[in-house]
Amino acid sequence: RFIRKESLAYFEHLMKKAIQVKVQDCRPRNDFLLTMVNITKSGNKFLTKDDILANCINIFLEAYSTLSDSMSFTLYLIATHPDVQDKLFIEIKTLFPDDFSFADISKLPYLSMVFHESLRMFPPFTTFNRICNQGVTIRGSRFTRLVQVTVPLSAMHRDPDVWSDPDIFDPKKFSPKN
Repeated sequence: RFIRKESLAYFEHLMKKAIQVKVQDCRPRNDFLLTMVNITKSGNKFLTKDDILANCINIFLEAYSTLSDSMSFTLYLIATHPDVQDKLFIEIKTLFPDDFSFADISKLPYLSMVFHESLRMFPPFTTFNRICNQGVTIRGSRFTRLVQVTVPLSAMHRDPDVWSDPDIFDPKKFSPKN
């Protein structure tokens, strides 16, 4: 068994609560969980409650992994750049000398710049795929309608034509003036 019974029960309870909240909410939503619920309500026998639970657990674990990787890279960059660490400390102590809440994090512009620069250098996904909905030519390369294109995020994020010193961690790249 991949997941302990207690953990599975927790996820099942969480999923049932999420479904209950979404079903009671009168606003139309087009999300993955409600789509799965509506498929089962339509009489489809191929998507079971266990399938929905497995998909919810998978999405949760993938999101957790992505977030923890991003936070780890950000903390590593802060730890290896004492000047950035000092500037963050000063920003936090200046704006919130006593205490701050989760909601206050959005009021820290330098922290936002640090996080964006960390994501630029270490994106959670190195590539993503898209299908062209119409033909287009980009930098002399022709892409026909319905062709699948792989977008190399890592290469774009380290492109010297776009970023000055692309291999150097510099949160100022995301300052408002840039």
